[in-house]
Amino acid sequence: MPALMRRHQIHRAKRDGVPLTRRLTTQTDLIGKLASLAPAVMNFANRNRPSRILMEKTVGIHRDWVQPRYYGKTVERWWKGRGPRVEGANGRVVLFTTCSVNYSDPSTARALVEVLERSDVRVDVEYQRCCGMPQSDTGQLDRVRQSAERNVADLLPYVEAGASIVVPGPACSLLMKNEYPKLLKTESAEKVAGAVQDAMEYLYQLARAKQMNRDFEKTLGRVAYHAPCHLRAQNIGFRARDLLKLAGAEVEVVDACSGVDGTWGMQARHHQASLGVAEAMLRRIREFEPDDVSTDCPLAALRIKESLGIEAVHPIVLLHRAYGMAAS
Repeated sequence: MPALMRRHQIHRAKRDGVPLTRRLTTQTDLIGKLASLAPAVMNFANRNRPSRILMEKTVGIHRDWVQPRYYGKTVERWWKGRGPRVEGANGRVVLFTTCSVNYSDPSTARALVEVLERSDVRVDVEYQRCCGMPQSDTGQLDRVRQSAERNVADLLPYVEAGASIVVPGPACSLLMKNEYPKLLKTESAEKVAGAVQDAMEYLYQLARAKQMNRDFEKTLGRVAYHAPCHLRAQNIGFRARDLLKLAGAEVEVVDACSGVDGTWGMQARHHQASLGVAEAMLRRIREFEPDDVSTDCPLAALRIKESLGIEAVHPIVLLHRAYGMAAS
């Protein structure tokens, strides 16, 4: 389904062009960099009703759609003052943070780094730009190709040094695995794509190899785990579910669509329809009555926040908690 939707967007972009308002909403790095310079101002504007009404009328984002929170201390800035801390007896990875995690969810990246290091995996961080998924969702294929070329060039040296590329966002990991080789048709793109793994996929393989630290100090409760569409499309199984169970959680897998689909579900003209698509997911979460809600997808987390008022966290955050480590 994600591939089918992408083809439709490319066809429509060729036929009709991409409206300026949609082009603006895909400028995730520009928005994130500006927001990180004055996060309090951006966060206030994103939660202020008059400014949200203005946003709806100008760029078309529905006034009730929950905008992400921005932080001054992005993952990039945090990493510059920290750097790697273990030698890596059990492996080496390079963390491609994704634009969403870098600017709006740095605690997920910090938790992932600390969980990996607990199992003696060396972590480097390499993030210069978005993977290209927002542009892919709007059919801007030339811009996706440009991002792919530059990201492959940045990541290839790590891969050639033996590192896996760990990505905490399933839409991004899917694009990098499946589309980069098709777009670029180069050996370098094949190498990079072959090294990409979803964050929980990598940790699960570490656990299978008996290299993952299992000294959990806190038992997790009832977790409603939303399995994103872009993760299911990778056919790697529900590895977050498996790892959360390993940490003692009672897990309910919610394998239903959040109805966001990139920027589609946040647009005012599609918002009501997208809520209809999301109803099965929302109902199953409500009925399970969880202690925690978790999803790998940042857009699904925003939909859950919008509709249920619940903060859904990345599963790595729950694993981090299970180890008894202080919140990052």
